[in-house]
Amino acid sequence: MLSFAYLRTKRIAVRLRELRLGEAIAICKLPAERLELTVSEFLRHVADAAERPTDRHVTDPRLWTVAERTRVVCHYLSHTSDSGMDFEVGDGACLSHYVELAQDLPAESVKVGQVGEVDVSMWPLLGAHAEALERLCKTRGDWMIGLMACQVGAEPLPDLTAMSELVALQAVSDRMDAVKAMPESAFEELIASYAHGLTALQHFFVLGHDDQGLVCLPRDHADVSAKRGKEGGGLKHPARFPALSCVSATTRTLFG
Repeated sequence: MLSFAYLRTKRIAVRLRELRLGEAIAICKLPAERLELTVSEFLRHVADAAERPTDRHVTDPRLWTVAERTRVVCHYLSHTSDSGMDFEVGDGACLSHYVELAQDLPAESVKVGQVGEVDVSMWPLLGAHAEALERLCKTRGDWMIGLMACQVGAEPLPDLTAMSELVALQAVSDRMDAVKAMPESAFEELIASYAHGLTALQHFFVLGHDDQGLVCLPRDHADVSAKRGKEGGGLKHPARFPALSCVSATTRTLFG
């Protein structure tokens, strides 16, 4: 049985446990495209002893932010990977190229300006939001609209974990439709507000997105334009840390 170091952040307090074989088999059988659902199911098993030492701490992984969830997945991988705590990520990169362990969630929300003369705030992206978006989004543009719909507004989205799956999907879809109904000038304001909020709320990982969903950008991504053509060979690419990678290669081969 593997032993894991206790993990405590501003909102998470847990000592992970090793996956049991039956749990790993169930994770292998989840749809390959449902990356966020897979993370939720993985964390539901390995973080079942999550604690609430303060009122701010959260025990439901679907209510952890996407960056927090990724932090916990990487904590597990750091204890199980053959390449050690600073494990290899793709070709020529490692975990420390992507994570900033000391950069915890700075605020529960931030005011990000006005959209269409309405004052708006931005909230962190939660696991429940990401699960809904992977059901609704097919393109990079869909993800951009969906992320802003979930995170920016005069009021936050209601708690999706308190709803049935269909009602939660409809709530997110309605917010996305509201974005699509905006005048283009308001949409430009929304993008600017979102970009400001991303910087203000950044923690652990720099998140981006592509057609397939969320990615983690290398920590030096802001310098990419300046380096391109000079040190381009050393630049790292966006990465994912899928929960399926926490399942042993043997189990994936037998049951994947």
